[in-house]
Amino acid sequence: MDHQPTLFGETRPQSKDSASTEATADSTILDALPAFVEHLHERSLAENTIRCFRNDIELLAQHLGESKPISACTTQVLRQYLSHLQGRERPSAKTRQRRTTTLKTFFGWLVQIGAIPNDPSTSLGQTPSPVRLPRVLGPSERDRLLATARELAHAEEPDTRPDILVSLLLATGIKKAECLGTRLDDLYLEASPAVTIQPATKSARPRYLRLPDSFPQQVARYRLQYKPKEYLFECTGRNLEYVLDDLRRQAGIERRVGFRILRWTSAVDSLRKGMDPETLRLRLGLAEATWANRLPLLEQLAQGPL
Repeated sequence: MDHQPTLFGETRPQSKDSASTEATADSTILDALPAFVEHLHERSLAENTIRCFRNDIELLAQHLGESKPISACTTQVLRQYLSHLQGRERPSAKTRQRRTTTLKTFFGWLVQIGAIPNDPSTSLGQTPSPVRLPRVLGPSERDRLLATARELAHAEEPDTRPDILVSLLLATGIKKAECLGTRLDDLYLEASPAVTIQPATKSARPRYLRLPDSFPQQVARYRLQYKPKEYLFECTGRNLEYVLDDLRRQAGIERRVGFRILRWTSAVDSLRKGMDPETLRLRLGLAEATWANRLPLLEQLAQGPL
């Protein structure tokens, strides 16, 4: 942990919580479903939305036959499935659109994690969804969250985990899977503290991201209390979601605070401080096409209401 990490060093496997190790083309749809649901939680979707997506995927598995592998899901099969539901149920336009969205989200995720090479849902018709601004914390909410975490770390009966978790997420904007995959050896805690975020896919590159100057002291306190052996956070992603939810309640923040909100809050704060958009894109690990759609929304939030 006290050595300088190399930017293009040997890559390592994803963390034990990584969804990519839980789904392949030979998996059944139901085998992949728990990891997909975890991915939806990472995106901070509403519980009702996640429940609907899960039900839609279970319907698809029932239609295909629960023993059929994911590789059997061709575009023609998906069209037949949607047509079958249309004839059987006569669903509303909203339900039809949601089911198409579910398929695109599910198979897009499978392509993203490398389970399948091509997305069979790409050509399925869909009415474009309205563009929505990302949800972020306001400056006062962010400051209350950080202050509450710091108070907990220095309390008579301290809990240092919220402090190091929020500091890491707001400083870097990393995703939940990247947070869970961060090893102690990925931390550089000498001068100019930093963390190496290892790539999730072979085509990606490691990212070497700056950390707050106080981070070495925060890590030292955290290690004394929690005694992690290999990973910085040796717990489940859901556990860390609970940590964030408890923290926001203690900070008096009514809206939900999860990994996704802190990721975009970090991005908006960086734009307000004058970070170059291309530098921010690289820090977040986003593809250029994704960034082209995301950046205008983040800039709008950074500039404030009209």
